[in-house]
Amino acid sequence: MPRRFACGRLPLRTLSCALVGFAVACGSGEDSARDQRVADTPALDACAVLREVDLASLLGAPPDTLLTIISSASGDMAVSQCFASIETQPQTLGLMVRYSARGGNPTTRQEWIEREAGADVMGMGEEAGAAIRAAEEVPGLGDLALAYELIGPNLAVFWGNGRYQLVATSSDIANPQTARQALEAVARRALARY
Repeated sequence: MPRRFACGRLPLRTLSCALVGFAVACGSGEDSARDQRVADTPALDACAVLREVDLASLLGAPPDTLLTIISSASGDMAVSQCFASIETQPQTLGLMVRYSARGGNPTTRQEWIEREAGADVMGMGEEAGAAIRAAEEVPGLGDLALAYELIGPNLAVFWGNGRYQLVATSSDIANPQTARQALEAVARRALARY
């Protein structure tokens, strides 16, 4: 029987693998510049990216749930977040893609650590900070890509002249190497799409 989701009724494991350490903020500026940025804001669809990846081989079975958590565009910002899960198994993959016409992505591992390590991600305090400080760079993905362990393997990727970023998450995938390959496959699809 397919799961039905309502706000506040998501499984804890789905919510817990959501690492969204990026605040979505509204900006201001000259009206003409803002109007151009709004016209250039892309439509993002994290679920479409996940559909383009062979999730069955990554999760061990075809997902029976592909859930849009958020899909929003406002002004010069856009964000989309989606989770894939299997009702009878604990494995999940998640993807958050964000665009900001203002740019501002970190350009180095150290800059990312300084921004994120102090954030109380999901109320995890020092555990989150330690995971972020232990992140390792992943060559060949975007302008900057960082892999780290928090609840499960995670991957943060930044690209597009500082305007795009993604966080790909996984939980309960037994083999960490398989999880990392899955996250990198999801990131490659997002990079190709956007």
